[in-house]
Amino acid sequence: MTKDASSSRSQLVRESATGSLGSFFALGAGLLLDLTLAFLLGAGSETDALFVALRIPLGVAVFFPPTAIQVLVPVISRWLDQKDKRATDVQTSAVVVATFLLSGGVALAGILAAPLLTRMIAPGLGADAHQLATGLARVVFLIIPPIATSEVLRAYRHAHRAHGLASALQGVLGLTIVAILLLFSRQISVEVAAWAYVAGAFGQLIGAWVIARASGFQFLLGSILTPEIRTIGNLATRPLGASAIQLATRVVEQMIASFLAPGSITILTYANRLVSAVGGTLFFRPIMTAFLGPMTLSHIGGNSPRTRELLRDGLRTMLMISAALFAVVAVAGTPFVTGLFGLGSFDPSQARILGIVVAVYAASLPGAGLQRMLLGFSFARLDTSTYLRNTSYGAVANLGVLAVMLLTWRPPLAILMIPIAYGIAQAVNVWHAAVAVRRQLGPPFAGLERVVAKVAIVVLAASIVMVVVRTWLSPAPAGPPLILVGVGLATAAAGAISLAAGWLLAAPAEARRLLAKLRQSTA
Repeated sequence: MTKDASSSRSQLVRESATGSLGSFFALGAGLLLDLTLAFLLGAGSETDALFVALRIPLGVAVFFPPTAIQVLVPVISRWLDQKDKRATDVQTSAVVVATFLLSGGVALAGILAAPLLTRMIAPGLGADAHQLATGLARVVFLIIPPIATSEVLRAYRHAHRAHGLASALQGVLGLTIVAILLLFSRQISVEVAAWAYVAGAFGQLIGAWVIARASGFQFLLGSILTPEIRTIGNLATRPLGASAIQLATRVVEQMIASFLAPGSITILTYANRLVSAVGGTLFFRPIMTAFLGPMTLSHIGGNSPRTRELLRDGLRTMLMISAALFAVVAVAGTPFVTGLFGLGSFDPSQARILGIVVAVYAASLPGAGLQRMLLGFSFARLDTSTYLRNTSYGAVANLGVLAVMLLTWRPPLAILMIPIAYGIAQAVNVWHAAVAVRRQLGPPFAGLERVVAKVAIVVLAASIVMVVVRTWLSPAPAGPPLILVGVGLATAAAGAISLAAGWLLAAPAEARRLLAKLRQSTA
């Protein structure tokens, strides 16, 4: 390996680590938010109404983070490389204005259509719960403009390869909501929670403005009808369409859950958010973002060997991290989540179901990590059609598996159908993304066979150790919440030690190289 390549790889590790530290803060804030809501409100028909009201506003709001990373980060990176600073700030300011106007129109339409939307996405809710959900939806649709606009400013920061504060920004949303919930804890209600989400969204926008200014951004108002803005609109159409497909899939899942026991929507929401936060927010998104900029530049320069090397480095990193996360979350997460959510207003039986659902969702983590990195190559080429097709295939697989399960399977816990179908769809996403890369760069996993085998052996061994530790510490299926939290933490610690020891034994050279890079990044 050349000195320049080694230096570049070390820089990528530092940027990934910085982004992960910022994401760790955001993850902590999100976990604190979920725990605060669970502790104060529990799980029942009122919280189901709250999450029904939040489904479309939050679903629309999350359209923007992947679109910002997949489209705006590469585009702003090109502007910074090809234009002067003033021209870049003028174009970015135009994107800010256009995004605020567009998202504001979406929010207004949602407020007007709230009664119809809540009935459509949760037909199993009772009349009182539907009325409550409608009122809450009219409030929480206000979160869309500030969150959407903040993502543009966050992309500007990412394009400057300053990932730490940009990745931590979402923590502002969570901490603001938590502060308001605690301030009004004696008069707590789902209505207070809805307004807290609105305040948190505007807090995130203020934070985004501050970090963009710290990167030198100046708001310079110009025309929003420029060729560059139209190009971004064209590029964003497919990612936004893919996000709409994902939202439609989650809506169908919620429609099914609305016919299950009260609290099922709440349990599924918490489980999906926890697993997505651990994987996507803490690790997968910052790692993919750190590799995306260099892959974009190597593609622009026509350096296919360098692009291939970056992609395989990213896949190797994602594989090691996602497999380890799957093992730890699936084995240690069950007692930890059960105990943690059992401390508040959650019913003990609901807390146990939540722990099981989290473990099943964890099976999708390896696929989620690999899919993100494989699609990163398409984003580097500004190829958004591959992402749209990938999402479509995943949605068809998800809904198809759900349909088969609804017709043929009646498990004791019907709620598990939804995370199982989600995991199978994730495997379909990886298959399609790998086929798309193969057409351009050749087989994406070529040369990684030994890494895959070592990962499988190390993760399997660590999983066995964790199961033994968990069984030894907690032989009973249930116990006091604090004891279960301790069991989960001890099991996770045993898993981390086992994984580290496994890597040192199975691949000492690679383990030493990774440790050296981590020391460089923390220095």
